[in-house]
Amino acid sequence: MTNAFRTSLFDAANRAGITPNEFCIKAAAEKLARSGASFPGVFRKGDIEEAA
Repeated sequence: MTNAFRTSLFDAANRAGITPNEFCIKAAAEKLARSGASFPGVFRKGDIEEAA
């Protein structure tokens, strides 16, 4: 990972009030949900924004 990407990741996670790991997992979950993947029990309702 480049320093610029790391800085952006940590800044975004900080603004969201979560750790960089949580930020990455949430981003992956949102992408999986948009593609139709199902993974019940991992996240609580409202943790992932619904795709418009």
